[in-house]
Amino acid sequence: MRHKTEDKNGHPPPMQSEPASFVGTSSDFSGQTDRDEATAPDAARAPRKAPGMPPGKRAAAPDHKGRLLAATLLALACALLPLRASAANLVVSNLSGSGGVVGALTNSGVLAPTNIAVSGGLVQNPDGLLRIALANAGSGRLVVTGAATLGGGLEIAVDAGFTATGQSFEFLAATDGLGGTFDTVSVTGGAFTANLTKTANGGVTLTPAASR
Repeated sequence: MRHKTEDKNGHPPPMQSEPASFVGTSSDFSGQTDRDEATAPDAARAPRKAPGMPPGKRAAAPDHKGRLLAATLLALACALLPLRASAANLVVSNLSGSGGVVGALTNSGVLAPTNIAVSGGLVQNPDGLLRIALANAGSGRLVVTGAATLGGGLEIAVDAGFTATGQSFEFLAATDGLGGTFDTVSVTGGAFTANLTKTANGGVTLTPAASR
């Protein structure tokens, strides 16, 4: 007897890679994503049959108010679904806020983390910009499980009331080390210079100093 997971030729079904996804709070997100019904739970996609309907019979089409309510509920459900990429790598053109990326992340736009964790490695392309906010209480932070390959630009956005010069802030950490360098480093919002140091454990620290 053929196992129910095999096809008619006795072959097991093909393996499917888990898509990358971002789950968290983002004020600005755009990139290559798949956010259609394929990401919805099976129960949400299955056709519904009205209770008590005989087999082969279809429920009557809803009236205008019913269709409006259904459309509103569908829009709400889609808004609550995680943002998912169509492949194992999430390529973003804009991502900011806090949360986690399940899978690899490629930045080809603006990445502005408040506190973002990436579980599959990071690549910043030459057209990518990492924007780190800096305040007396701390800085934006990006933590990568895997390797981080740097490129493109780094922008340090200094808070108007910032006074903590001389302190060091680790804004990037990668468990499997760092590769590459930022092509450009700029400071906005204050007269400071950004002194960057790569640490032995795969981190990058920022020590701001007042410009003379």
